[in-house]
Amino acid sequence: MKVFKFGGASVKDARSVKNMLHILKQQAADQRLVIVISAMGKTTNALEQLFSLHWEQQDYQATLENIRQYHWDIAQNLFTDRKDSIFSLLENLFEELKQQLSSVSHHTVSYDEAYDQVISYGEIISTQLISKYLQQEGLACQWLDARQVLYTDAEWRDAQIDWEITESRVRQKVLPMLAQGQVVTQGFIAGTVGNKTTTLGREGSDFTGAIFAASLQATSLTIWKDVDGILNADPKIVANAQKYAYLSYWEAAEMTQYGAKVIHPKTIIPLMKKDIPLHVRSFIHPKQTGTCISHTEVEKMIPAIIFKENQTLIKLKVKGANFMTNQRLIEVLQGLQAFHIEGHFIHKSALGCEICVSGRPHRTQKFIAAFNQQYHICTQTDLQLVTIKNYDLATIKSSTQDWTVLLEERNGQVYQAVVEAQINVNK
Repeated sequence: MKVFKFGGASVKDARSVKNMLHILKQQAADQRLVIVISAMGKTTNALEQLFSLHWEQQDYQATLENIRQYHWDIAQNLFTDRKDSIFSLLENLFEELKQQLSSVSHHTVSYDEAYDQVISYGEIISTQLISKYLQQEGLACQWLDARQVLYTDAEWRDAQIDWEITESRVRQKVLPMLAQGQVVTQGFIAGTVGNKTTTLGREGSDFTGAIFAASLQATSLTIWKDVDGILNADPKIVANAQKYAYLSYWEAAEMTQYGAKVIHPKTIIPLMKKDIPLHVRSFIHPKQTGTCISHTEVEKMIPAIIFKENQTLIKLKVKGANFMTNQRLIEVLQGLQAFHIEGHFIHKSALGCEICVSGRPHRTQKFIAAFNQQYHICTQTDLQLVTIKNYDLATIKSSTQDWTVLLEERNGQVYQAVVEAQINVNK
C-alpha cells in the first residue's frame, strides 16, 4: 500500500487533473493507494483573501464568485455530461461556504478558529471534484473526509495530531475502503473530537500524507511536485541548482526546519519512526526517479542554500541598561512559545537579543505588547533569512556579495544571515 500526495500546482486546471489521472494509471494502477490532494492552484490564497474581506466587513462577493467560477470552469472541462451530479455538488459546497462565512464574526469565534472553518473548503471542493472525475474515468476510488479520521487539538491554524486516536481511526476507516479500491482524501485539514475543522499549518498537505503513511504502515509516500526532486536551492533564484538523488531523514528534516519549501517540516519524523521512504518526484516528468529520502547516508553533501521569505526581525534591548541574562532569554523564548511564534534565528548580546520570525502580524504584536514594559523593542519587516547548510567559503562568498546582511552566524556546518536586499542570486 502506498500514499501519493498531489499539491495545488499539480491539479491547478483540467489539463493538470488529466495528467494526475495518467500518473495514477501508470504508477499505481493495480496498487492499494491513498491519494492526498490539496486545494486547486492558488485557491487557498484566494480563500484567505475572501476570509480577510469578510472579517474586515468588506464586500467579498466578487472574490467568492471568482473562486466558484474557477472550479466551475475546471468541472466543465472534465465532465462530458453537463447534468452530472458534480455540478449540483459544487453549488451545494459553495452554498455551505457562504453559510460558513455568515456564521463567523468577531463576536462568535477567534480569528484563527474562523480561518480554519473557511479555508478548509479549498480541499473539500478539490477532492470532491477530482474523485468524481476519477470515477468517471473508470478508476475505482472513494472519497474520504480527512476530518473524520485525523484528530487534533484545538490549536487553530497549527493543530497538533493526536496520534493514538488518529492511527486507530485511520486503520479502522481506511483499510476496508482500500479493499474496494483507491481512497481520495484531503491534505492540510483535520478535525477535533468536537467536530470542529482544524488545519495543520500552511503547506500542511505533505504532513497529511505522512500521517496516513505512518498510520497505515505504507511501503512509501510519494509527493508529486513541479520540480524534479529536492534541489540544493530554489531554481528560480539559483540558476545552477542541483538535485539530490538521495537524502537521509535527518538531512531532509534539518533542511525543512531551516525553511526548504519542497516538503513541509513535520513530514519527515513520522516516516523516519516507521522507516517509510519518501519520494519527491515531478508530475511534469513522472518517469524520472526524483529524490529518495530514507536512512541512506550521503558522505559528501553539496551545500544547500535555503531562502525563507517574509521574515520580521524583532530587536529587544533591556530597559535600564541591565544585562540580558540567561533567565531573561528564557522568558523571551517562553513568550514566543506562548504566542505560537517560531524563532528561526536568535542572537543574544550583552544588553538584549534579536529574533527572526515569520511574518504573522497578529501574533507578533501580541508578543511585543507582552514585553514592551521590560524592553525597548523595534522591528524590521519584509526581510529574508538565508541558510547555507554544509557551506563552504566559496558558496558564502559568491552568494553574499549582493546582500545587505543585518545579522549573520556560523554554527558547525550551518551559515545563516538575515538580509535586507531582495534575493537575486541566479548564478
